[in-house]
Amino acid sequence: MGGFAEDGTGRNDWAPYAMEETPADFSASWIGPGPGLHSDAAGEVFFVRKRFEVKDAADFARVRVSADSQYILWVNGREAARGPAHFDPLHQVYDTLDLSGFVKPGENVVAAEVMYWGLETNRIPYFQCSAKPGFLFDSPALKSDGTWRAWMSPGHATAGKKNCRAGGAAYWYERVDAREIPDGIPSPSFDDAAWPRAEVIGDAEKWGEQTDTSSPWKLYPRRIPAPEVRAAEPCAPVQSGMVKGNAAEPPFPFEVVPDADTPSLPWASPGGGDIRYLVLDAGELVNGYVSLDIEGAAGTVVEVMYAEAPELDGAKGRRDRLEERRIEGSADVYILRDGRQQYEPFLHRTFRFVRVAVRGGDATVHGLTHRWTGYPFEERGRFTCSDETLNQIWRTGWNTQRLCAFDTFQDCPYYERLQYGGDTRIQGLITLYASGDTRLLANAVRQLQASSLPEGLTQSRYPNHVFQVIPGYSLCWIQMLDDYYLHTGDLSLVRECAHTVASVLRFYERHLTDQGFAANLPYWNFYDWTYEKSGVPDAHGENCTLSTIHYKGALDIAARLFTALDDPLTAERFRKQAEAVSAAVNEKAWDEAAGLYRDGIATRSFSQHVNTFAVLFGVADDARRKRIAEKLFDDPSLRGTTFYFAHYLHEAAERLGMQEKIIADMARWKGMLDLGATTWWETPDAPRSECHAWSATPTYRFMEMILGVRPLAPGFKRVRIQPWTGDLERAEGTVPTPLGDITVRWRKAPAFELEVTLPEEMTGEVVLPDGRTFEAKAGSATFR
Repeated sequence: MGGFAEDGTGRNDWAPYAMEETPADFSASWIGPGPGLHSDAAGEVFFVRKRFEVKDAADFARVRVSADSQYILWVNGREAARGPAHFDPLHQVYDTLDLSGFVKPGENVVAAEVMYWGLETNRIPYFQCSAKPGFLFDSPALKSDGTWRAWMSPGHATAGKKNCRAGGAAYWYERVDAREIPDGIPSPSFDDAAWPRAEVIGDAEKWGEQTDTSSPWKLYPRRIPAPEVRAAEPCAPVQSGMVKGNAAEPPFPFEVVPDADTPSLPWASPGGGDIRYLVLDAGELVNGYVSLDIEGAAGTVVEVMYAEAPELDGAKGRRDRLEERRIEGSADVYILRDGRQQYEPFLHRTFRFVRVAVRGGDATVHGLTHRWTGYPFEERGRFTCSDETLNQIWRTGWNTQRLCAFDTFQDCPYYERLQYGGDTRIQGLITLYASGDTRLLANAVRQLQASSLPEGLTQSRYPNHVFQVIPGYSLCWIQMLDDYYLHTGDLSLVRECAHTVASVLRFYERHLTDQGFAANLPYWNFYDWTYEKSGVPDAHGENCTLSTIHYKGALDIAARLFTALDDPLTAERFRKQAEAVSAAVNEKAWDEAAGLYRDGIATRSFSQHVNTFAVLFGVADDARRKRIAEKLFDDPSLRGTTFYFAHYLHEAAERLGMQEKIIADMARWKGMLDLGATTWWETPDAPRSECHAWSATPTYRFMEMILGVRPLAPGFKRVRIQPWTGDLERAEGTVPTPLGDITVRWRKAPAFELEVTLPEEMTGEVVLPDGRTFEAKAGSATFR
């Protein structure tokens, strides 16, 4: 059984992956297939192969592999790795693999399939940043060079926009003509003698080279473990029938006429002119490497369509069964060669339901399986309480988070698969509490910093080749860095990012009006989908209270971080600026009659968003906080939040001592469960995405609030345990920290009792529901 990292994390049959902190030296060459594959190709594939002799398996204990855009590597016919992790050509990630268990004395064969997505913005996945087609293999005994064989596949292409209902970001669906692809390319017995020699593109260069460089790729070490890949699981047939229409090629129509009988496997599609279909159910929403086991005649056209939930002309109902709805999704297209064969798309797919539609010739579907995949989180965190609905909400949130993490955090797995600053800030907190993994969050902080613009902001999402900036997401990035530092105590990452923190804040300072407010920020000033103008606050064009208070909160964070970096002058500058911004908001945006902060100076509406930030970022004093609390949750005149901004609304409820409002708001989450959801939606009503981790905030909140665990000092050196009990009878769980796991267990009857276990080197304070406070030390203690 292979692993992913030298710490033993991971579950799959691939070669063990290692993580390196600094770039290695390289002596291999980047190779490609020659002029047959060009830099504006999209979704095209080339293969490389090399026969080689092994004298000492130890020569293959540290092999570095990369590709533009993605590769699958086989050694002696056995799948050994997939990669690389996404970044950009200036940080071209390479995987470090231990292939010593895959080679044998004597002759061996290495083969790789490389998919290249090209440079055409409207035809490739948004997350992919590419330069040109290339592959790299570097080990002490074998290096990619001009002696390798390379072959351009005529059978692979992008499925195109017409087959991609998932939106412009999701161009990873493919069209594969198996008649054009020789069977058995990874096998040692495959004859590649007719393949041409690979073209040598140029020398491999590492990130940070000190001399003039010419390679478009600067090789950067993988700092995260490889994905988890589980054993294959079958999908169950649930419906079959006929597709309406007579389209000769996909996309086939969504309209269907179901059969009366429930289908079973194997399922045979009769020949003739009709388009027959079979729907299969994975049982829940999954990310998986799909394998279709199908038999038929050469030239038979098969469409494999994926859906998160059943729909009818875009309208959804229950998520767990078809009823009167059908499959309306994006699709791969596969054209059979003769006989029985397996079709496996290059990348993993996200789906609950799959529709396999067949046109032309007899075909038999023997089955469809998926190998679940995602970031290999160690699940150290745990939560349970006396309310089973809350337990289910916690578990569903963690499942959502798992599906929204692969080699980056992802806003959603079915659509963009992009790492947005606002989403990632929430995902980072969920991860820290439910897993304890810090590597993916550190990776996200570095990647978003790498997207920095000359004027100071980061891009809203990265890696990404389609330019987009959301100013507030740069402030979320600062919050994310603060979360990381508070949890880990790691000042090295703060030091690495300090100049970008200052640049973001100076951008905002340049955009203050003479009233001391942020106004007319360039780019897309998104804050929540409840704002009708594409999520942009109504006061955006004048003195925007929401953007201004968010800026104030980031100034406070910067003052703390620069103090920790022993830079008191910079810290004091940011502290004074925060005070000035707070004074301006209190003078010009507070409405005494309403007892609330207005959305702007001239914009006299009110929102939960502005008043939530006023509470969270210390703008409102105690008297004003009390007045805000009277209206924040129950006044219908305030603009409400979707799931994204509910994260901050719930934080404000806690600060105001109104935790019961959070529990009441769980009705929105329970509504999704009642409709059979296994992941959280992007928005409460008519969601596009069925799996959006910004909506998984309760998974973090329950651990932080009901278990009551919060760090008081960086690295969890000191902690507060202050459980909120509400109407619950009991709760228990585990919160992972860098020092070890904190365990909390409390119950009300027959008398309140709280058991706490702190790891070594941690101290803390325990606050009971009646307000009494006790000092806690490492080890176990009971408080009554």
